[in-house]
Amino acid sequence: MYGLYLCDICVSRLMINKEVYKDTDGSKLVAKVVFINFPATEIVERNRYVKDEIIYVYEFNNGQSFHFSMPCEQLVRKMKRIFLNIGVFRVDDNFPICSAQSRASGCACDLGKIGVEGSTPFVFRGPFELVDTGNNFAGYLDLDVTVTNLGRSVVTPYVLAPNCFVFKNHHDGQEYKCSTKELSKLSQRTNNLAAMGNLVMDNLLDTSPHGNLMKDVAGISSVADQLALGSPPPKLPRPPLVDPTLVTRKKKDKKRKKKKKITSL
Repeated sequence: MYGLYLCDICVSRLMINKEVYKDTDGSKLVAKVVFINFPATEIVERNRYVKDEIIYVYEFNNGQSFHFSMPCEQLVRKMKRIFLNIGVFRVDDNFPICSAQSRASGCACDLGKIGVEGSTPFVFRGPFELVDTGNNFAGYLDLDVTVTNLGRSVVTPYVLAPNCFVFKNHHDGQEYKCSTKELSKLSQRTNNLAAMGNLVMDNLLDTSPHGNLMKDVAGISSVADQLALGSPPPKLPRPPLVDPTLVTRKKKDKKRKKKKKITSL
């Protein structure tokens, strides 16, 4: 069974010793974190200072979040099997100054279930011990990885100003604008976000005919010029079908007439 998940990776602080700092040459640092098989999350340092003249502290205080969909059993299996990979790099460098690997640990009970109300997020928290290229102790990285089970659907309400979308295919081309033709029953029946989310879910699970399922959804296509011609767009008229044998006969008849005229002259 597939589920929707939110993964949040937050890097707060890096501490490295003096020997590793010398290897950085004072360059700006970036922390890269790879969670299972997703692209690396890259967080660049924001501030740095020296503590006790031997510990160099880098403040990141930033992170990235992303939604993903995956079978529940597969997610739990990957989290058990695949290491969490952490690396500290110079900006624009592909070779890490120090790194760490760790298996995720903690309670992932609610990640493998669908339809859990108020599910408990899985949190994997550092600090993580870093080693340099010679496998010597390099420092610590404070890092949090949080995975939240969102169930099987996510409803996000939006409020848009009238006539807020204007679209053009070309700078001098025709202008397209989104507008509503009829008031949505969603806006008539509710004024708060919680009730709005419940109403949208009721509409999604409605078993009535498909007539107006897309009434509350507006979108603009990059092929709007063609869509404006109609659905489907009109096709150019085809040339009339002609029997090829008749065409050859007409040509032969014309040649014969020309020969007769020449002989008569």
